[in-house]
Amino acid sequence: MQVHWTSPAFRDFAKICDYTDAHFGLFRGRQTAEQISIALDSLEKMPLLGRPGRKQGTRELVLPDLPFLAIYRVRNDRVDLLRILHGAQRWP
Repeated sequence: MQVHWTSPAFRDFAKICDYTDAHFGLFRGRQTAEQISIALDSLEKMPLLGRPGRKQGTRELVLPDLPFLAIYRVRNDRVDLLRILHGAQRWP
């Protein structure tokens, strides 16, 4: 199954990485980016790994050891990554 990043999800990822770099250093920023990527790559083989989402038709994957969750939708042979949000952010 292919994981497709939407523009909003990619922007969220970039903002998370930029913030982490600025506040915690380059090493922690790269480590966070890698942790997020590894967690999202797992959706290729296990697309139903996350819990049912708060918005109908979506799923939410809590990212291990991070305060973020990925919102995604499974369609046929593709996972659409919709957003990556901090757990304290309001969604939807």
